[in-house]
Amino acid sequence: MSVRRMSLDHHPGFDTGGMLWFQNLTEYPHGVLGPVFPFLIAGLHFTNVEIYKIYLQVLTLPILIATFNVPQLLCLRHPGFLEYLGLPKRNAPPLIVAPSKKERDSSGADIVILTKDGEIPAPSLSSAELVSYSIKILTDGRKDIAIRLLRLVLEKDPGHVRASLILGQTFLQNKEFAEAAECLESAISKGKMEEGLVHLERIAQLDEPEDSKSKAHYYDGLLILSSALLTVDRKADALMYLQKAIAYNPSYSVHLEHFESDPNNIASDLASSRREL
Repeated sequence: MSVRRMSLDHHPGFDTGGMLWFQNLTEYPHGVLGPVFPFLIAGLHFTNVEIYKIYLQVLTLPILIATFNVPQLLCLRHPGFLEYLGLPKRNAPPLIVAPSKKERDSSGADIVILTKDGEIPAPSLSSAELVSYSIKILTDGRKDIAIRLLRLVLEKDPGHVRASLILGQTFLQNKEFAEAAECLESAISKGKMEEGLVHLERIAQLDEPEDSKSKAHYYDGLLILSSALLTVDRKADALMYLQKAIAYNPSYSVHLEHFESDPNNIASDLASSRREL
């Protein structure tokens, strides 16, 4: 109020009407100098908006690039997400499997694991380490090497149930039904009934092979599945798969007779007869 009063009273230094060029500060800006201050503020605001608009437009490309990469990179840093995708962890040592000249040998004793710490012969690793490496190798699509490592595990520890399950699943993916059934049956016999049955039942979901050898192994697997289902008291399913096996090989009909007479004691008979084939 004092500044306004001094301006209206023509105080020395306020002869021009003060900062806003008007003697009566209660009036709206007018005259030639009236629009100076409003236009100045509005112009600065407009300039700021235009500069910021250009900035946002330029920022579009970096945002586009970032959204292509950042979410994936953040997810791939999470161990749980890597495990869900079946990918090796980021802090895991680089893995290279180098078989020796005896690559066709079914044993895994000649395999060397190359890590950042150097070469490590496969037999010197523990069963748990061999299983872990075999899983990583399976994710790389090298099933032959993984099978040899898993067989090495079972040579060192025949009771290693996890190795039997993974090996059986791998054989099943290769449509090697006899080997798959044998491994899964071993896992079931050691208490992993649920996991083994899940993989064994995949045999029944596959199409019947064309060649005679694979077809024989396929129905051999159905016979094992029937035996396993009987051990968990799924008699209806066991009978269904047994009848499919009999339709392929009538010699299996003897098991059907035993099933009808005493279904509770046929599981061991089915398992033992399969080993005789």
